[in-house]
Amino acid sequence: MVVEEINEILIERLSRQEYRQNSIPSATAALLNVLPYDRTHKTENIYKYIIQFRDLNITQFLFGIYSRQLFALGQKEKITKLFELDLTGTEKQAVLVECARYGFKNKGDDISTYLNSSPDLPLICSLFKAIKGSQFDLPLLPEYDIFPDKIREHDSEERVKWKGLYYDNFLIGILYGIAG
Repeated sequence: MVVEEINEILIERLSRQEYRQNSIPSATAALLNVLPYDRTHKTENIYKYIIQFRDLNITQFLFGIYSRQLFALGQKEKITKLFELDLTGTEKQAVLVECARYGFKNKGDDISTYLNSSPDLPLICSLFKAIKGSQFDLPLLPEYDIFPDKIREHDSEERVKWKGLYYDNFLIGILYGIAG
């Protein structure tokens, strides 16, 4: 009953929230965190709700929030159902990242079925497979010239780009270290 009441409050707030490009509305994030507590919810309905935000370029984050909560509540069958739906590449990558994070935190649970079903894995998933001793694809090393000697101060969007570049290359370095 409490979950239903919270859902009603959040749904009411949806009409008053502001929608902006690349910004996750707080009521939407809260709703995706609460809805999985109703174990009878339909994954297809959540999928339909999330994909309406594709024009705002935030669906990968929303699928990440939703799948993280599903894992936290032990609803892995709904993760499997999510992979059966028509996710875009970035949406699927976001769910796969949550699979790897869950796998790192819950060593006893086998998440290999999620990772083995996807040919194009995020680097964190390849790292998970490498640590578990599974076969993984070793990505190519980048050319040295993509790394500048100095980085100018950038706006937040540009900083995110550089942070992603260095994070990805850090993971690639770890993968090469594991591979020997």
